[in-house]
Amino acid sequence: MSEAFAGGRGDRFISGTPSWLRAVPAATAVYAASLLAGMVATAAAGVHVSALMVPNLFLVVIYLAISWFVLRTQLRNHPQLGGWSCPPVAHHQSSRPAR
Repeated sequence: MSEAFAGGRGDRFISGTPSWLRAVPAATAVYAASLLAGMVATAAAGVHVSALMVPNLFLVVIYLAISWFVLRTQLRNHPQLGGWSCPPVAHHQSSRPAR
């Protein structure tokens, strides 16, 4: 359940651009290059997409589409807000005690 929907605080605001957030584009580039290299190596090895892999490929495409819209919104809002919106899901879930 959404924190704001339950009467909680909702999104947190991160003012400016912290150093850890500045490292995200470089880390993303390294990840993307590694993923691409793995895909090329897999294709070169003659591994073909099986029917079991198709649903996972669809999930990757869906997650990338969602990520694109979240990133686009963050980048458009950053100049006006002077910071970043941080959804509470990560904070909310990680702050729960283990059961």
